[in-house]
Parts: sequence; C-alpha cells; structure tokens
Amino acid sequence: MPLGLLSFCLDYGRQADHPVGGVFASITKRFSLFGEPDFYQLIEELRDFRNTYVAHQEKDLTDIDMAHAALIKWIGGLLRIYRFHHAID
Repeated sequence: MPLGLLSFCLDYGRQADHPVGGVFASITKRFSLFGEPDFYQLIEELRDFRNTYVAHQEKDLTDIDMAHAALIKWIGGLLRIYRFHHAID
C-alpha cells in the first residue's frame, strides 16, 4: 500500500467526526484499530523521507549517518506495518 494512502487512512481512522458511510465507514472501522499517535507519526516520517530523498529526489542524500538512521527507521517501520497487518487477520 502506498505510504500516502496508508497515512490518509490512519489519519481518517482516528477521526470520529466524519459520519460518512460506504468505504469511509470501512476505513474508520479498520484503521481506528491503529490509532496510536506514534505509529501515525512514524508513517509520516517514512513518507516524508521517501518523498524528499527517494521518490522526488528534492535533496541529495550524502550524509551516511542520516542514511543509516533512515534505513533503520524504514526496516523498523516495515516490520511494524507487517505486525499490525497480520495481527488483525
């Protein structure tokens, strides 16, 4: 799932003030389970890094320490997404 879509669904799932039915009700129902603010923040950080340094290459990634820290965060984030996904099956 693209990070932008995941980010939207996590954010939308945290909000109870949008009583819209259909697919939006499903988003609220399923993604409200992942309402931890730190998880949403992690996804936002991964998305921002991806957009800045990988997908759109707005900046060059020349700092090895930053690259190393980002790789560790990405691996941890992917593991966390995997665990959340498989915990609800």
